[in-house]
Amino acid sequence: MNPKAVISAYKNEVKEKTIKNKPLDNIEHNVILPSIRSVQDEINSYIENLLYIEVKSEILRRSDYRPFDENMVLWDLLNKPIVFNDASKYKIINKWPSYTIKETDIEPRELIQLGYKDWFFLDLLLGVDYLKTFSLLRELPEKDKYYLCRDVACTNAYLSSSYYAYNSGAKMIVYPDGTYPFITNSNLTETEQVLRDGKVKEFTHLKPDRIHYCLMKALISFNTYWKTRS
Repeated sequence: MNPKAVISAYKNEVKEKTIKNKPLDNIEHNVILPSIRSVQDEINSYIENLLYIEVKSEILRRSDYRPFDENMVLWDLLNKPIVFNDASKYKIINKWPSYTIKETDIEPRELIQLGYKDWFFLDLLLGVDYLKTFSLLRELPEKDKYYLCRDVACTNAYLSSSYYAYNSGAKMIVYPDGTYPFITNSNLTETEQVLRDGKVKEFTHLKPDRIHYCLMKALISFNTYWKTRS
């Protein structure tokens, strides 16, 4: 099978407007009834599901949804309801407010009070919820769920913020409201500079479309599965 041919054929079939308007009910309990399906059908269905979840994730990123809890730990994220089910409850922000902020040390909770989103917390939360939509994760023992999410959730957050920055034409990670990682730091360490740059340069070189990005994200999400399972 030629994967490029599969993707090219499928791209002509995907209707993003339909995906955006499709209700997301109990995504963690969706069941596909058995039917006679070709390998191509299975691939198409899998890709459509990935696109469907990514659209919900993007809606939440561009909306007035501002989650933040400095006391929340990974176990809490794993046990909370999947937020994708509530994506339609939030209002899309078409024009973000202009912010002026001095590059000085400010606590995340203070930024939230100023009207900012804590973008890392948001992308981390969405990354964990993304993993929870896979039946593979739901079938794992609790300990394995924890280790898998611990290993890949930050990577997913980093990948997502880099892709959306690339898609907006930015040269580094820039969030929808115009802010960027470590905006309050005047003197970046080498590690902080790498995290601010993200993988935008690599995405610009690869020029992936939405389907390629979604497949890349899914593969990265479970590349440690066999190492972390009990």
